[in-house]
Amino acid sequence: MIVYPYKVIECGFYKYGNGVPDFGSLTEFLPGFIDWINKREFISETATYQDSESTVPRTLCLEAFSFPSGEEYGFVLWNEVPQFDEGIGIIPLGSKVGEASVELTETDGDSIPGWPVYVIIVPSDLLLVSLVPDNRRGFRSSGIVQVRRYFREYLKVKSKYAIKQDVAREVRNVDKDILGWSRNGGNPAKNYSIRFRAREIKTQGKLNRIINDYKNIYKLVTSSEISIEIPDEQDRLEKLMNLLFSTELEGYEEDRVSYRAEIDFNPKKLEIEALIGKWEDMVNEGYTNYEIGVRFRGESSKVHWFGKARGVFNYEIDQELRNKTLWRYRDLLRLWYKIKGHVMNTYKDAL
Repeated sequence: MIVYPYKVIECGFYKYGNGVPDFGSLTEFLPGFIDWINKREFISETATYQDSESTVPRTLCLEAFSFPSGEEYGFVLWNEVPQFDEGIGIIPLGSKVGEASVELTETDGDSIPGWPVYVIIVPSDLLLVSLVPDNRRGFRSSGIVQVRRYFREYLKVKSKYAIKQDVAREVRNVDKDILGWSRNGGNPAKNYSIRFRAREIKTQGKLNRIINDYKNIYKLVTSSEISIEIPDEQDRLEKLMNLLFSTELEGYEEDRVSYRAEIDFNPKKLEIEALIGKWEDMVNEGYTNYEIGVRFRGESSKVHWFGKARGVFNYEIDQELRNKTLWRYRDLLRLWYKIKGHVMNTYKDAL
């Protein structure tokens, strides 16, 4: 299991130029959100956004609950996967360019194909943790992009803070129904910026060394990793030769190939800070297969990767949990008790 820890840096309703929300903080809105979820009769009613042209797949909430402490919360979200009228489209990875064909896996018209996101939030610490199981092939994203939008749209559209006209419509054209927002149902105001932002936790030491010792940097290193399909019956050298020179591959399995480039780099402090900031933005948006690092004079054999400062870590789970297609309350509670110490230690050492 991959554990992604985040710090919630903005949450709620902000007046222009104000760094503190007037209302809608994590501590304030989460109990109401859980109550709202548990009053829905159907899963489809838990969607907080869906564009009028249905161009954005929905995020739904399957479960929302507080842990026994009353200070920690768990959520099981479901990110919808786009599909055809006849079902989900599948393309064999072994298809040749220009000759690919789509196979359809039929689904029930009332079913919602997708993938789960498991989230734990500790409001007092502004901590958000996403858990990614081992049984998800290829795609191992934390789902933070969908989580941010889901909660932001809840605050904007579905929360008790949203004051609507008497005749309320559903999510479609919902902006036309909202008169504004207020904490206790008073006079609504529209001059609010509604935010839910989370930043992946980074540990202090690694990035501080890169920033503070910037004058000794002489190389910038970039590395990108992609998934490819190669024959499984050959050794690594044969696989590579076949990948580069053969015209047809059979007996596929997934492997990864990394590409690396190095350029001369003598940055100013502002430049290295800006580079780290851009890398952090990419990580926070879920782009994690692209890495950046630097070499220092006198340490030419070592690359100091920015990614070594990430708070992300792997945790070995038992076979029973690994085999489950969906985790529920007791699963998340058990996992949280096991990883909480590690997460909190990482959090304390965070930037």
